[in-house]
Amino acid sequence: MSIDKTASTIAGLQKAKQRQSKRRLNDLHQSHSKASYLGTKLRVRRLIAVDKCAAQRSAPKNSWMSLPRRCIFLIALVALLFGLSSYYDKENVSNFMLNYSRQYQAIIHNRQNYCDHTLSLHETFGHIRRHVLNQETALDQLEEALGKPQFQSISLVGSSGVGKSLTARLLRELFPWPENVHFLTKTDISEANRMRPLLSKLSHCGRNLIFVDNLSTACGDQELVPVLNDLVSNFGDIARHNNTHKANLKRLAIVYIFNVNRWLDETALEQFATVLQLPHTQVIQYDTLQQQHLESCIRHEAALENLHVDQERVQEMINVTDVKMSGCKTVRAKVLIYGKPKSNNTKD
Repeated sequence: MSIDKTASTIAGLQKAKQRQSKRRLNDLHQSHSKASYLGTKLRVRRLIAVDKCAAQRSAPKNSWMSLPRRCIFLIALVALLFGLSSYYDKENVSNFMLNYSRQYQAIIHNRQNYCDHTLSLHETFGHIRRHVLNQETALDQLEEALGKPQFQSISLVGSSGVGKSLTARLLRELFPWPENVHFLTKTDISEANRMRPLLSKLSHCGRNLIFVDNLSTACGDQELVPVLNDLVSNFGDIARHNNTHKANLKRLAIVYIFNVNRWLDETALEQFATVLQLPHTQVIQYDTLQQQHLESCIRHEAALENLHVDQERVQEMINVTDVKMSGCKTVRAKVLIYGKPKSNNTKD
């Protein structure tokens, strides 16, 4: 009996060991399968992550809207919009700059409305009339012409010594915008390359005034007038008779000064006639002086120099002066020779 129990016990232990071994093998197999599954899943995740990183790295190279290109695109867009704005709103921008420039000029010259081109020249010509004698009509015409808003071509015509150049010199000194006054020679105006830079740099502030002095009909200088006037017409920013209402235009007058002796011969008279017929030009004639005008010139020059000239010397100067040829031009030199310093008891 005991032997049978022992044999059955041993058989039971062996079966238990076999079952335990099978369980271990099953567990080992399951754990191996699970590890294999997890490893595969991990590898797949790694591959996906690598693909994402590669895609992110390669995206800037393949995308035309990368950050640098976006910046360039935005800059180009802003420039385009600014260009369109400037093109379509050019007049407003120009007006803004003109207003700014005018305010600056008013501050610099300490005078409100300094750039107002409608400023009257009456006070200026009042001073000129006290020095240019016996030419009331010519000065009235010149004052009226210079007050017009459109381009003015003006010829001052007269014999020597009647006050043409003196008028120009006084205007240069008394003009409300002295920086806008230019004195030229016939050499200057005969070369377009010299004139174009000057005309392009004329000021929008106030008015511009150009004098061309010492012109002679004997040399055919009158032919230069229409040439220069045609050159002016090529500049669209200079006010003409049909656009004076615009505020952003330049105001210009050119004054040609001709020396004409009308008492020489028929040729001189014909040359003088060509000046009177200059196209699109206002001709202002200075009166020829007579002997009775010389005394006023002598007294005026003596007063300027604070000298006294007695009546005998005055008459002597009148007798030796050819007023038709030289006008009052030689009077000052004679006053300096014959005049005497004024004393407290001296009376004119």
